[in-house]
Amino acid sequence: MAFLHFICSALSLLSWWQPQLCRQQPDRVPYEWFQEEQGGECRVREVHLSLGEKDEMVLMWRTHEEGCGSKVMYGRGEGPSHADSMVLKEGKVLTVQGEDMCGEPANEEVFTAYLHRAVLKVDLDHSSWWYQIQGSNHVYKFKSPPKTKADSGFSFIAFGDMGQADDKHDYPGAGKTVDAIAEEMQHRPVDLLIHAGDLSYASGSHHGWNHFMDSIEPFASRAPYMVSIGNYDYGYEGDGLRDPSGAGAPWFADANDSGGECGVMSAARFSMPGVRKGDKPPFWYSYNYGNMHFTVISSEHDCAPGSEQYRWLERDLSSVDRCKTPWLALVLHRPMYVVYPHKENRKIGEQLRGMLEPLLLHHQVDLTISGHVHTYFRTCAVEAGECRDSGITHFIAGTGGHELTSMKKGLPDSWAEEGCNDFGFLRFDVSWNSLHAQFIRTTDGKAVDEVTMRTKNGICNEWA
Repeated sequence: MAFLHFICSALSLLSWWQPQLCRQQPDRVPYEWFQEEQGGECRVREVHLSLGEKDEMVLMWRTHEEGCGSKVMYGRGEGPSHADSMVLKEGKVLTVQGEDMCGEPANEEVFTAYLHRAVLKVDLDHSSWWYQIQGSNHVYKFKSPPKTKADSGFSFIAFGDMGQADDKHDYPGAGKTVDAIAEEMQHRPVDLLIHAGDLSYASGSHHGWNHFMDSIEPFASRAPYMVSIGNYDYGYEGDGLRDPSGAGAPWFADANDSGGECGVMSAARFSMPGVRKGDKPPFWYSYNYGNMHFTVISSEHDCAPGSEQYRWLERDLSSVDRCKTPWLALVLHRPMYVVYPHKENRKIGEQLRGMLEPLLLHHQVDLTISGHVHTYFRTCAVEAGECRDSGITHFIAGTGGHELTSMKKGLPDSWAEEGCNDFGFLRFDVSWNSLHAQFIRTTDGKAVDEVTMRTKNGICNEWA
């Protein structure tokens, strides 16, 4: 400890650089302090990570009762080895109850969830880190994000519409998806996970949320789990005063898909980044990871030109530095292009296209990631329904676990390049000038569709 203090004091003379452990100056405790495993009401459950602001990783978990510790010990490297490598962070506890919801049946449930949240400061160098939560003897490991620059390649997984892995009747593919993602990350690690809406399908049941959160812990505790909001997370009937988005009512009326949750459970259980003017995480927000800018919007809220969300989207897309992040992706739950025979979803997709596509094309968005339609399909680079080099490639993967829906054979739409009716997830491997995407089927781990995209010519010079 004295040696570390000496080194940090010397480095403080170099105002332009200091290691993370010198900058934090937190309390430190012996490793043995965390050795006793807590059980019962203070058992650590539902551990998951998300990206915070710039050099932050946000760690969350749940305990059954209040009064349980919220401390986290963490550091660089593969695990705790000596006291100087350990940083102690005191987290905070927030609660969510049935009475916090907007409507029935969610607001009729009597429960209190104790959710713990701790912010971990890390170095942006894609290095190995570990953490351990008070009351648990399990050591978790993760990678810190890379710096935001054009040559910071990375990999991520994306899917939508999963549900609860232990409910094989309503979500027959969820358990296989959970197992397949864990297997994929074991053999080919990824840096980021994206769930494009319709998260737990709990429909007002806090037990449903508990089951879902437990099921994703094996991988969500190792890589940031980033979410967008779907109709089964937000759609409600009832009092909108508790709506965390501030909208007061869903865009799609007469649809109580969330069972009255109105996004409360999603917003409480998942901490997404957002400190800029107009950010409303987890409904709309954005972040950089490596050489890609991710813009997340809510297709459950008004996104027509002139709306609050549309104005935010204009500002966000205008702020992107394509020299640092040459790749630009939009994540939303409902897709803008929909295959047959999903007539109602096609109508909504056409409406979304009319509202959003001109703006997205103007800012040369490369791809969108959606769910909602419970099948997989991919478009060509499409603009106004025609395949063009200047268009946007749309990936739709509502195949995380909910019962699959039909898809017309032959894909008669000229913009529909590939599709299949299987449970699975997308894997993206991104470099500075290419992106390789695969749709991986969960039953056998086989890539049944893949495509390589290139960055748009002159994108840095054009937006510099």
